[in-house]
Amino acid sequence: RAFCAITAHFCDSKGEFRTLLLGLPHQAGRHTGVNIAPTISAIVQTFGLEQKLGWFVCENASNDDTCIEALGSEFEFDHLERRIRFIGYVINLFARFLLFGKDLEALDEKLTQADDIGLWRKRGPLGKIHNTFTWIRASPRRREQVRNYQIHHPLIDEGTVEEKPSTLELIADNNTRWNSFFICFEERFYREIQLETLSKKSIADGMPSVLDDTLRSEDWQMLKNYLEFSQPLEEATKILRGHGKGGTYGVIWQEIPVMGGY
Repeated sequence: RAFCAITAHFCDSKGEFRTLLLGLPHQAGRHTGVNIAPTISAIVQTFGLEQKLGWFVCENASNDDTCIEALGSEFEFDHLERRIRFIGYVINLFARFLLFGKDLEALDEKLTQADDIGLWRKRGPLGKIHNTFTWIRASPRRREQVRNYQIHHPLIDEGTVEEKPSTLELIADNNTRWNSFFICFEERFYREIQLETLSKKSIADGMPSVLDDTLRSEDWQMLKNYLEFSQPLEEATKILRGHGKGGTYGVIWQEIPVMGGY
């Protein structure tokens, strides 16, 4: 089932910035702008917000354009003035172009339909990391092994709590969120000892397919390069999505330099 999340950002009577989820209704029918607009309109009227509408932030899809246009006609506002583009989406497109190259739509379709891990492996170290994480996450036993390796690895001083690694679950990458790949890069880079231990043990136990996704020296160098050029994009994403208080992420003096190509 499809759902439409409608969130309000506003200042309360004390001048405090607030964010509230107004509704998560089921979105029936096709996801066209004219179909989505009545769903949002119903929530607006339920809360009596007809005269309090400000600006709309949504993804840069064409159906969002027609949705805001329809709402503008209903509530009598200039849809072009009130439509704010989602900078995170722009950063996502740029980052994924650097990771995957051109023709992203065709690649997305292939990866979505792919059952063969060989297609991912052709993407170089990025695909190898995807395959390794998918392989580990598919088995509760392997996930538990990774957790135990994080705690009890012989190269880690168990007598010093501060030096013990956190026992985090490996995340799954997502084609629509480039920074999920960035997090995967970091996980693979900083958990080399634990993941290599599991990989070597699996190969010794007669699972040779894992060997094809082992990162070699040239893969590690490329992974390091990925992290270096992705770091500014990750930082920009965090700055632009925050709720600024004082000097924290999201205040206007931080956002303007980022939007201008800081």
